[in-house]
Amino acid sequence: EYIEICDFVLENCPNATIHLQLVPFSPIVRYTVINQRIQEAYEHYQALGQERVMLIDTCTAIGNNLIPDKVHLDDVGRENWYLALLAHARENNLER
Repeated sequence: EYIEICDFVLENCPNATIHLQLVPFSPIVRYTVINQRIQEAYEHYQALGQERVMLIDTCTAIGNNLIPDKVHLDDVGRENWYLALLAHARENNLER
């Protein structure tokens, strides 16, 4: 499904870049399955030489910084997520 969605965006939005993000660790969300599928989609595009699909490892950056519902980010998780996005932008010359 990720590949279908990305293919649609790549085809219909020629100036778009897709930034796939890994989801945070959570005992409630099946994050390992989701992250595996996201990683596989990213690797699919890497094998094709498609540079318009990028991966951000926000899962590692966020860590276990979630509110008690174990799904949503706490203050530290949100800050770490934001910093991971900034680092990704810098590393890929995406800052404006």
